[in-house]
Amino acid sequence: MTPIEQFSSTIDWRFDRYDIDRLGFLINRSISIDQLDRLIEIEIESINRIDQVDQSIDFQPWQDAADRVIQYLSYTRHRALRFGGPGGLTVASDASFADNTLDRKSSQAYTIRLFDGLIGWRASKQNTVTTSTTEAELLALAQAAKESLYVSRLLKELTVQMDDPTIRIDCDNTQTINLVTAEIATLKTKLRHVDIHNHWLRQEVQGGRIQVKYTKSTDMIADGLTKALPAGKWNRFLYQLGLEDIQERQQQSRKQERIEARL
Repeated sequence: MTPIEQFSSTIDWRFDRYDIDRLGFLINRSISIDQLDRLIEIEIESINRIDQVDQSIDFQPWQDAADRVIQYLSYTRHRALRFGGPGGLTVASDASFADNTLDRKSSQAYTIRLFDGLIGWRASKQNTVTTSTTEAELLALAQAAKESLYVSRLLKELTVQMDDPTIRIDCDNTQTINLVTAEIATLKTKLRHVDIHNHWLRQEVQGGRIQVKYTKSTDMIADGLTKALPAGKWNRFLYQLGLEDIQERQQQSRKQERIEARL
């Protein structure tokens, strides 16, 4: 049995044709089926990736992990983002230095808040290996700054009025903050792209378009996107994100609608 045939037989009993979108979301791939409910197409890139996998590997732990993700999404379906607060853009940027043990690339993440509500976020692995925490933080900060400037321009086109046009970016690394805010650039690195990002950030800070401020790691919202968290810190992270359980309010709203319908 080929890898693609093995994959098809594995998912046949787990998803019907009405769940095909859910399957595509789960594996992050485009999938097509015919009128007889047969799996007929998966992106060529996906097939190539499956062919590269060692067939002796036990896939059950991966399937269990995917199921846990779906179960968690179902369990937290009543959580919603809270909005309401100052009208400025607040951004948080963080990096986890050399945390990938395979290639020693760093993780990075950012969050963007508007009216005290989360409107953008991303966690990713950096494309290049850095040689210090400061370099990793600089790359993460540059990514966050670029995304927030794009959002700022978009809001301006939509004529959204903000209390403060300057974008504030929270960072928990004092050395990184000093590099982009000091009057004289002091970064010494052989990584050309890191040096370029540093000078670009200094340009944006000096132009008054962004402002980088220190935030303690315990209060850094983006920190939760760069590492696995224990239960206690996870609950605090959800609070920082502004995710609230609205199940009770939904039940009360439906109850009120039923009462009004009887009148």
